[in-house]
Amino acid sequence: CAFGGQVSSVDFYVLGVLQSIQAYGAQSPRQWLRTGASVTLTAIGKYEGGGLRNITQEVTWTSRDPDIAIATNEDGKRSRIVGIDGGQARVFAADPVTGILSNDAPVIVLGDLVSLEILGTIDPTVIPLDALRYFSVRGVFEHGTLNLGIVGDEYTLESGDPAVLEVLGSFVRGVSAGI
Repeated sequence: CAFGGQVSSVDFYVLGVLQSIQAYGAQSPRQWLRTGASVTLTAIGKYEGGGLRNITQEVTWTSRDPDIAIATNEDGKRSRIVGIDGGQARVFAADPVTGILSNDAPVIVLGDLVSLEILGTIDPTVIPLDALRYFSVRGVFEHGTLNLGIVGDEYTLESGDPAVLEVLGSFVRGVSAGI
């Protein structure tokens, strides 16, 4: 490129032929699904000569376990996977031009909520007067457990007797003696 006596250049990398696809699934607990919820996956294409490129929206996604999770393949959200029922689904990407298939990416669907567990940092059954104690909530689902606070789920702690125990978000404070 030249302009006004100044010359500049840039190097371009030309991708070769697609060699393989790596699919990345919902591996962290933040990406685990409840029934009806969705997550998006990622597909990275590896090309001849070593180049890598995100091809998530160019591939077709398929679940090997459609009773657990389905791939919607919507325009603009091709990698959207929706949880149908509890379990672990195997989802893969396919290049429609070459037919190259990716690895199976795991998608964990927790299933229905069975119960909640309240977890404290210290013996949760004893709270001194004016002491603050932190509590978190763990959901026990048909196919696993999940600390609800790490995924942004909303839950509310409530006191059966606010004159004895005051709730302040995820903290509680002993107000007066009692149960």
